[in-house]
Amino acid sequence: MRKTLFICCLLQGVLLFSPAVNILFAQTNVSGPITQNTTWTLLPNPPNNGSPYIVTGDVTVNPGVTLTIEAGVEVKFNGNYSLIVNGTLNSLGTATQRVKFTSNQSSPAKGDWQGINLGQNNGIQYAIVEYANNGISVSNLPFQQIDNCIIRENNRGIYVTQFTVGVGGQITNNTITNNLDGIEFSIIQVGTVVNNNSIYGNTNYDLKLLTDRNFALDTRNNWWGTTDPNAIMGKILDFLDRGYGATVVFTPFLNAPNGSPMGSEYLYGGIYSNTTLAPLSTPYIAIADVSIFATFTIQAGVEIRFNTNAGLYIDHQATFNVQGTANQPVKFTSNQSTPARGDWDRINISRFSNVQHAIVEYADVGIGIGDFEQIPVVDSCLIRQNNKGIYITGRNATIINNNIIDNTDGIVYERFGGFGGRINNNSILNNTNYNLRALGGDTRTIDAQNNWWGTTDYRLIIAKIFDALEDRYNSPTVIFTPFLDAPNGNPMGYQYLYGGIHTNVTWGIYSPYIAIAHIWTIPNITLTISPGTEIRFTNGAGLEINYLATLIARGTANQMIKLTSNSATPARGDWNTLRLGNNSTVQYAIIEYATDGITIWDVSPQSIDNCIIRHNQQRGIYIFNQLTPIFTSITNTEIWDNTEGIEMSLIRGFGGIINYNSLHNNSNFNIRISSTSGGYVIPALYNWWGTANRAQIDAAIFDKLDNSSLPLVHYDPYKRTPGDNFFLIDNVLMQPSVFNPLNTETLAINYTTEIPSNVTIKIYDFSTWQLVRTLIINQPRPAGPNIDSWDGKNDNSQILPTAIYYPEIEALDPINNRRGGYVPYPIIVGGMVQLMSGSTTPSNFNPYKGEVATISYVLAAPALVTLSVGKLEVRDRLRDLITNKPVMMNNTVIWDGRDSSGNITNPGLHNNFNFIAAVGASGFPLDLISLENRAAVVDYVKSNPYGIYPVQGEVTEIKYRITQPANVTVTVRDPVDNLVRTLVNNQSQGAGEHTLTWDGKDNTGAVVSVPGNYRIRVIAQDSSNLATDTRIGNITVFK
Repeated sequence: MRKTLFICCLLQGVLLFSPAVNILFAQTNVSGPITQNTTWTLLPNPPNNGSPYIVTGDVTVNPGVTLTIEAGVEVKFNGNYSLIVNGTLNSLGTATQRVKFTSNQSSPAKGDWQGINLGQNNGIQYAIVEYANNGISVSNLPFQQIDNCIIRENNRGIYVTQFTVGVGGQITNNTITNNLDGIEFSIIQVGTVVNNNSIYGNTNYDLKLLTDRNFALDTRNNWWGTTDPNAIMGKILDFLDRGYGATVVFTPFLNAPNGSPMGSEYLYGGIYSNTTLAPLSTPYIAIADVSIFATFTIQAGVEIRFNTNAGLYIDHQATFNVQGTANQPVKFTSNQSTPARGDWDRINISRFSNVQHAIVEYADVGIGIGDFEQIPVVDSCLIRQNNKGIYITGRNATIINNNIIDNTDGIVYERFGGFGGRINNNSILNNTNYNLRALGGDTRTIDAQNNWWGTTDYRLIIAKIFDALEDRYNSPTVIFTPFLDAPNGNPMGYQYLYGGIHTNVTWGIYSPYIAIAHIWTIPNITLTISPGTEIRFTNGAGLEINYLATLIARGTANQMIKLTSNSATPARGDWNTLRLGNNSTVQYAIIEYATDGITIWDVSPQSIDNCIIRHNQQRGIYIFNQLTPIFTSITNTEIWDNTEGIEMSLIRGFGGIINYNSLHNNSNFNIRISSTSGGYVIPALYNWWGTANRAQIDAAIFDKLDNSSLPLVHYDPYKRTPGDNFFLIDNVLMQPSVFNPLNTETLAINYTTEIPSNVTIKIYDFSTWQLVRTLIINQPRPAGPNIDSWDGKNDNSQILPTAIYYPEIEALDPINNRRGGYVPYPIIVGGMVQLMSGSTTPSNFNPYKGEVATISYVLAAPALVTLSVGKLEVRDRLRDLITNKPVMMNNTVIWDGRDSSGNITNPGLHNNFNFIAAVGASGFPLDLISLENRAAVVDYVKSNPYGIYPVQGEVTEIKYRITQPANVTVTVRDPVDNLVRTLVNNQSQGAGEHTLTWDGKDNTGAVVSVPGNYRIRVIAQDSSNLATDTRIGNITVFK
């Protein structure tokens, strides 16, 4: 009886304490591959000892094999080992008996073991996974579900790497807490959803989404440990942190574990599928940047409030539709309780954007518009209280019917490359700095016509626009006229002119115009001013024609164009100037009250004709050139009551005319020359100077007569009375252009007179402007062609020296007392005459033997030429054969192989010289006269032999040839150019070859004592000593 009782009690004790017995004595060690279906049981099931299972090495479930784990089983990992499922894992945990995967360490810690690596189509439910490196990981395979698990104290709770589109599974109803990172995804495309979990309290991030692809990861309806969306975002790493990749969509989220959804109004991150925002009972809140990559539509009545620095960014390929109405606008505003400008960032719209009836306020940039070929539209919006209302960095936009008010800057444009859009029919006013600010290196125009600017005073409108008027070379011109006279009012202000002109335009219909600011043109456009047009310039304004643009300002005698002051009491200097371009024509125009009436700066306008230029502060016409000569015709124009009538600052010369004008009563000078280059004459003929008194005319002209370094104003013939009527002398031609009076050549002066008249012809020296010959005086000549000749002599019958001359022809009609005249325009100005061709004959020669090279060259026109020879390899100039000499188009020059010192150059380089036709001025006009006294030419000087020993009685034979009879001198000079021997002294010789001998002796009969290179100098001179030619030969003396 007692024994029985003992056994029963023992059995009762065993049953009572069996768990302790199991812990002390029962465990199953596992490792290595599982090659057949296996079950890890809770209780012993031989050969298993049951739970716990101690993992002593990696356990791998092979393909085709199933590992089943019963509810309540505990799997402990005794090191950095993994459970790798390549087959099937069947985990049978329940809500009351979870399968537990944990560490076998006495003091467990994160990372004690490696983790569970789920294979394809596996899942795990009702498990506890703790103290692993990666609690549960899935790599590039679809999985079924991770559900109702507790995943805690791991480095990563769940780690999903997915590189195949569409692969993934469901992570639901889990508690994922106290890990370093709760869930980490490294995936290329959505394939996984994360819903109805509690994910909180993880050290770094509750969820990390690492990808370069754009998509949305569905993590809605989770409890994140808080209802603060900013706190939730702070524990999520995704697009918002990285600036690219996918977005974690965590709204709505739960308000407690297993709670109710909330936060549907929150916007953030990337939106990758077509989305429509409908009105909610409360506003949407953009808690972070929102980026749109699909079609995004916002319906009427929607309000979006933006947290600090948040913004809405539409990708350039996305579509953005804001469908507000006048009664139900869409509102974009600040989420601050006391909103202020700059609270949030901006709305950056795309090329496929249409924003209608929106209110945009309290942003840094209300609406930003990038660079698109398509044209986004902003229409009927209220844009207010932003730092920048609209910020344009693109080429196109349609901005119409908006109210852009109370911003720091209303519209800011900043782009290089031009704006092809339009800003029309808006109300743009009351913005703090500027209503419209145009920046950014672009010098074109912005169409901002027909807007209401809060005023009809153009001065106030200009003051609130920053454009090319403030920064001409870096900003475009805002075209704001016409503007509206009230909100949604009528256009006005067509008559206002200002800023850059970028297209062909005609002024006239809205005359009188008012130039409210400076006006200029770009190259290659045409500005036409119609007859009768009046332009009134405000203070400091002016009109500047680009040197490559065209101005056509052709009034008529009855409808003159007028450029004047806009002042009610005009005064000199009220406005700036009319600056002309190359292709400008100004006819029948009145120009008055400017600083300078007309400015011509390094350009050659076609003509200024039949104008009145008066009452200007400094000059009636100001001509300046520094780069190019000026060829401008100023004719039939009255220039009076200016400080200077015409002022010319000419560095490069003047090739125009100042004829048939009235230049009188200007305060200082009628013409003032202020250049430093005086090598030309300025023709100012047939003008009325306000007097017939020469002394008074001279006193009102400042030129060479006042300063010898200046050009000369040649004003004779001039009008004796204002109505003096001149007739034409034309068809003037000099034949030949170059003549040689030493050869008894004469010059034919051809001219045509309009009527029978008495003619006077005078010849002037071009370089000194001095009269050198009065050819005829008051000789009667019939109407039509006439010829008079000049023999090249002065009034004393002496042949004049070689130089350039020019004729002056005057004619008098004794019956009607009409006068005619002709003076050429002998202007030498900068510019090159083209060298058409050149050659040398022979290409190789020996100057020691007296051989020479003939240089032949052809010019495009007669010119002043400097021709040099030099070493080709080093471009070293050896000698100037011609220096600033007038030549015709076909020319030849002889070179004897000597440098500028008379020394023969290195024989090795004789065939390597370079000649340059360097024209320091333009070709002189054909109606100039080139008188060139040419004597006999010494073609060559040869010695044979060219080396002798005089002490041994050797002699050399010297041969030379002259082209015409001349007085000849032949001398021998030693190596330092001292005279040694005179062989021929001023002897008259005929044309042809002549022969001499030299025995190496000096004039005393002694043999020269110094060896070296001796020179034979042959000089041929005409009988009047006006022309000479010299040639040098060579002989070497040996000792």
